[in-house]
Amino acid sequence: MFAQEVAAADPGFPQGILPLRALYLIPFGAKGGHKRGVLIKSADGSGFSSLELLWQASKLQTAMIASHDNGVGIYRSGFQNRIPSFYLWGSRDMAGIVPELQRKQE
Repeated sequence: MFAQEVAAADPGFPQGILPLRALYLIPFGAKGGHKRGVLIKSADGSGFSSLELLWQASKLQTAMIASHDNGVGIYRSGFQNRIPSFYLWGSRDMAGIVPELQRKQE
């Protein structure tokens, strides 16, 4: 259902695969601090599609802050228990690097 909605809204949405069987997503709380990372396993055990990863991140972040309306961004954090981890934030990263890169490309 979600995949069809995204495909209908944006036929050009990237369809890549992140070849990881599992990863940690680190959501943020109401005061902006990070919560404990949550282990997410790919549905088919071979990797995450763009849509699957976005859906999992959106579900996790919405569970933390239902009124969050700044989109969801997924940013590389490092490793947790030797498994890649990514922090969640809004559509702009906390370090402000993404907007800076966007300005340089314009």
